[in-house]
Amino acid sequence: MPEITPISKPESRPQPDQLQFVVRELELFEKFTRSGYRLKFGVPAPKWDPSRPIKRWFDSTVDRSQAEREFEYKVLGKVDGSPALVSLRIKAIEAATPNLPGPYEYVSYEDWLKPSRTVSVFHELSGAVVRQQLGADWVLAPEVAEQLAAAVSKDTGKQFRVQEADPPGNAVYEYGDERKVLNIISVSESGATTKYNAGRLWKTRCRNGIEAPGHWAIEDNLLTWVAVVEPTGDLDPRPEVQIPLRDLLPNEKLMVGLANAVLVRRTDKESATSGFSVADRKLLAELHTKVSELHARIVGSTS
Repeated sequence: MPEITPISKPESRPQPDQLQFVVRELELFEKFTRSGYRLKFGVPAPKWDPSRPIKRWFDSTVDRSQAEREFEYKVLGKVDGSPALVSLRIKAIEAATPNLPGPYEYVSYEDWLKPSRTVSVFHELSGAVVRQQLGADWVLAPEVAEQLAAAVSKDTGKQFRVQEADPPGNAVYEYGDERKVLNIISVSESGATTKYNAGRLWKTRCRNGIEAPGHWAIEDNLLTWVAVVEPTGDLDPRPEVQIPLRDLLPNEKLMVGLANAVLVRRTDKESATSGFSVADRKLLAELHTKVSELHARIVGSTS
């Protein structure tokens, strides 16, 4: 599957055709949540980085190869106590990478198992007539089993190895016209009698996702996977990195509205909205004519 590169480029929105509007209309980049990022690009957003504040936008046009180079954007700030566009300077790698709160979405065990989970798996004992049907999670590729044994050995400080299951047998994958036979594999500590089915052990390790962090430990003489809880940034108290804004147009200025909300005001529409418009004057003239006619009738009837 080709690698997907999420794209987010600066893009100005059309100027609203109204006297004043919210500053959000000046934003150059789309604002993301972790679920929205996954929905749009089909891949999970990068992991939450505790060293950085929340940043819900990214600029894919910057040169990531120059990670330390600074890029300049405009954001909302204050100059002499009044709202103004001020400079925001951040490094290329930060500009190009969002920092979205929430747990990282690892590839699930179920997705990793496809299409094997739809394959009929049988345990065939030597000389046995009956074939026992098993789940696809009982089988694991030898190379993955070797990696698993190495990880267990490293974490526990004990020597674990891969060996054939006892009693020996094999698994038969039947998927359409395809038929493949693999050995049932166990992982066990050297010199110990307890054996763990490699496929089931791998499933335990991947219960939070294929690459979810954690470590192996021996608790009550049993091999156990201890998952690590990663920070998510959901309660990060730091201000979010503002979304960059386009420059103000010649007919735009910043103003403070109700509840100290900063708005953008179009100066070219101020004259059109001050005093009476042409339509207002026409309506007033019609009202004046009708009132005059009514007044004349009243006066005429009483004379």
